Amino acid sequence: MKNSVISKLILLILLGVLTLNTSCTRRDLELPSGEGTVNITFDWANLYPGEVMPSGMKIYFYGSNGSVITRDCSGSGYSGALPPDTYNVLVYNTGSSNVNYGSLDSYANASLSTPSATKNNYILQPSYAYGVQPPL
Repeated sequence: MKNSVISKLILLILLGVLTLNTSCTRRDLELPSGEGTVNITFDWANLYPGEVMPSGMKIYFYGSNGSVITRDCSGSGYSGALPPDTYNVLVYNTGSSNVNYGSLDSYANASLSTPSATKNNYILQPSYAYGVQPPL
């Protein structure tokens, strides 16, 4: 009788351990993504007559730590996620003609210029070159 009680007690303990071992799962903690949402809307109400809203835009986010993040978007705006930081932002339309963009790896040195004239080429009028630098 004593063996029967001990056997039942051991079986009960084994069942308890087995239940505890299989009923819980272990997984890594899910941490927040650490990204924030940015929404940019373009207002094209002041275009000259005959001009149309650009179909595509390029956005450069220059982080305070020296990082450069680029995003493509439509002419109406951009919504997306960025890592936490303080950014300078430069935006230009991709449909411009007769212009060159340069030094875009640095906010302070970014530039727009016209191609140089050659004997066979005249400098053509830049067209549809819109740029935005948000107010500070």
